[in-house]
Amino acid sequence: MTKDYAIIDADGHLTESDEDYRKHLPEEYRRRPLFPLDNWDRSLGGRLGKNQVDVPTALQDIELEGIDLMVAYPTNGLGIGLVRERPFAAALARAYNDWLHGWCKTAPHKLKGVALIAPQNVEESVQEIERAATELGMVGVM
Repeated sequence: MTKDYAIIDADGHLTESDEDYRKHLPEEYRRRPLFPLDNWDRSLGGRLGKNQVDVPTALQDIELEGIDLMVAYPTNGLGIGLVRERPFAAALARAYNDWLHGWCKTAPHKLKGVALIAPQNVEESVQEIERAATELGMVGVM
């Protein structure tokens, strides 16, 4: 059967690890806790799919589900608004966006990223939106 339309997962979530952030953070931030604990069980007790998946596994899953394109959002980064230190919040957003860019560029025909910004740091967020759109090829901002 041939389909006449593309199937797009417009709300795909990655489960990025602290290590994914740390390797992209400035040295001064790498050893500290990253996000305030929100106590949200995002996997519903392990019943909600896979956690940390690598690109090959994600691509296998996308193919298995018949998805033509996945638009990827953060999971742990959803807590960025809880980070009180404005420069640190901006650094976390940049680190996530750099990591996501690397993740998506392995299969740009299948994976598109949504950039993360630090809403408490408006000046840095404006710069990050510009960078995400022009340098990183992100398709949205949150």
